Amino acid sequence: MAKISIPSSQPQAQKSRFQRVQDILRAANGNSQADYQGLNDPTTGKYWWDLGIEDFKQVKIAGLLMIAPPGNIVIVNGQQVQITVPDVADYDKCAPGTPSNGNAGQNSCCTPMEPPKKYPGRGAASNLIKALKGQPPFNAPVGHFPAFMWGGGTVIDNDIQFISDWIDDGCPEYDDNFVPLTDLRAARLVVGEERHMLATRSTNSIQKERNGLKQRKDVECLSEDEVCKWRYVMNEMIQLNQYTMDRRNWNYWGRLHGDECQHGWEQFLLWHRMFLYEFEQRCQDIIPDVTIPYWNWPSERYLSGNLIPAKDINLPKSIKNPVPGAYRSGVVPYPYQCFLNEKGADRLMKMGLNASIKDLVGYRFNSDTTFFWAVEQLTGKLTSQWKKDIRKTLIDINPLWYPFRYPAQFYDKTGNPLGETGMQSIFHHHFPVQQDVDQILRVEQWINFGGGPSYDMSYGVLDMNPHNTVHIWVGGFNPNFDPNNSDTDDYPYLGNFLGTEPQMGDMLNNLVAAYDPIFWPHHSMVDRMFHKWQELYPGQEPFEPDAALSGLSYAARDAASTRALGYEYVMGSYHFETNKTHAFSRLNTAGSGVSGYVLDNHERAEVHLHRVIQPIRSYGIRVFINQPDANVNTPITGNDHFAAYVANFGHGPCIGGPGHCDSPPLNRRLFDQRAMHHNTPRNFKIDVTECVKKLTAKGETDLKVTLVVLDPDANSDQNLLKLEGVSLNFY
Repeated sequence: MAKISIPSSQPQAQKSRFQRVQDILRAANGNSQADYQGLNDPTTGKYWWDLGIEDFKQVKIAGLLMIAPPGNIVIVNGQQVQITVPDVADYDKCAPGTPSNGNAGQNSCCTPMEPPKKYPGRGAASNLIKALKGQPPFNAPVGHFPAFMWGGGTVIDNDIQFISDWIDDGCPEYDDNFVPLTDLRAARLVVGEERHMLATRSTNSIQKERNGLKQRKDVECLSEDEVCKWRYVMNEMIQLNQYTMDRRNWNYWGRLHGDECQHGWEQFLLWHRMFLYEFEQRCQDIIPDVTIPYWNWPSERYLSGNLIPAKDINLPKSIKNPVPGAYRSGVVPYPYQCFLNEKGADRLMKMGLNASIKDLVGYRFNSDTTFFWAVEQLTGKLTSQWKKDIRKTLIDINPLWYPFRYPAQFYDKTGNPLGETGMQSIFHHHFPVQQDVDQILRVEQWINFGGGPSYDMSYGVLDMNPHNTVHIWVGGFNPNFDPNNSDTDDYPYLGNFLGTEPQMGDMLNNLVAAYDPIFWPHHSMVDRMFHKWQELYPGQEPFEPDAALSGLSYAARDAASTRALGYEYVMGSYHFETNKTHAFSRLNTAGSGVSGYVLDNHERAEVHLHRVIQPIRSYGIRVFINQPDANVNTPITGNDHFAAYVANFGHGPCIGGPGHCDSPPLNRRLFDQRAMHHNTPRNFKIDVTECVKKLTAKGETDLKVTLVVLDPDANSDQNLLKLEGVSLNFY
């Protein structure tokens, strides 16, 4: 069957996503007369994809519901396993909460927020997606039924992913940002008289469709939707722990790291880069636009509470006593904190816990020990079974939290907390600050930065500190250590594991460190520093580039580039989608809503033009920030709003037959090894750092982008610029 995509004669922005889904299915069906077991009647023009939204979601073909119910289904040992979101959690709907008390309602520091997404993983579990992909049971003759569309064509991969994403988002009939694209509005957009609005979906979701680099973001800059997806991925992997030999489960990755990880020589950075890459690919099997965030340790938001464990801990008024020093802890990233919600409190009360537990709803805690001290102030002494049940509930609510994590909790022989002074006297170091990061990045030689080879092993500076220091700091020691209830043969999350009181946190022990979810943003930050060092000192290679990376199917040279592995590091990204069939002479965006945190902490700002269509005529582009009325006559000298200029070299009139100069398809055929097509759409990355600095220094913080297209032919009134999007990115 031929691969079918919908015709592009009508701008797709004019239709809702549901209408676009219907168009995709209708186009792929073509002239097929298949009746789909009575659902279609071609003689009367009745087709199941033309049903209203509620009937569409209930369509059954061959007895199989086409749209999966909420939740995900995976195959384990040939059997279907239903992955569900726990009844106390809210990350199935990814809805940002607004608690009425405490400090639990904080959203991402890096607004704007994305709209709620509904059911991550639901699309991949839907029979409609399986049928479009030709997956069992829609893989005749091996399976029972042929792939869709019956009697028609197949749907291209990008359109299948579009439908899957729409299902993940709850099958909305209309999108929150749906604005019909009238001819008048289109005419105003292409000359900059109307603004392009900020995209409501994540940059990674958009980049996935374009085969572009995905972005790893500051963990504190994740939107509620991105945190939701990250939690959902963790939840699915934790649920698969019951199948101990399934490499898709959470504990597999903890075991792999404990068995094979490399430290103390040049493979430390290389091995961990590929380990994170493998884990991230596993996460993207579940939700394709998920990436591992990074924990930006030297950020000021941590220094205020981390160098000396926080004394000001928000507690309900029903708790009269201050938190003892032994139970105070340092501050971990907001998404990784512990909190109790209404559903969780109700579950515990039904199990018999004192109703006063509800007083803690809406408050957040960095440490298991601080939380349980507060609980016992309300309910009295807890048994190990109660702690196990409560910990299970807290993990169900937020699987990014981990009980055996005691940040900055260190004690002398009498049990008195040591605080930061104690850490310095014992470990001779402190929680990393910007000065540490800057000093490490001034190390110029690979052997000193990354470590020595197998024949001259030595630590690299990044491995020693801050990598080792943060592991020690996060792990800490448990003031509730019970030598009679600390050892268990159970793997994390299984058996009696959650009922124990170990001596120290898992991050303090190399063999079990990767069981703690905070391991991943910590090592993502290590990899980010490695990436920044590579940009500062290009061309340096490991001494043994062909050496195998233990436990992984890679050689050291495979870790040479983050971009070759499909990702980059950003602090924040703000995307504006455009219609690639429209040609622009001016383009204006709405405000990006960049947060103060990003503006204060970024090092570089760039405007990206995504997949610019190769033009027939050459042209230039002037980039302005916060000057929406800029035009070809706007001065550029002495103008703080002028950011940059770029030029696009046109290929001239096409010399071939019809289609010779068309843009190539996004995805190549499997065995097509030819060179890149000469008219492949290009990306422009334009540095606007100095312009942003000047404007923010004057108090202009809601940044808007204006593009002015310059035609060398002053007598021409053609619109020349065609592209798929504009984004403002901070690094």
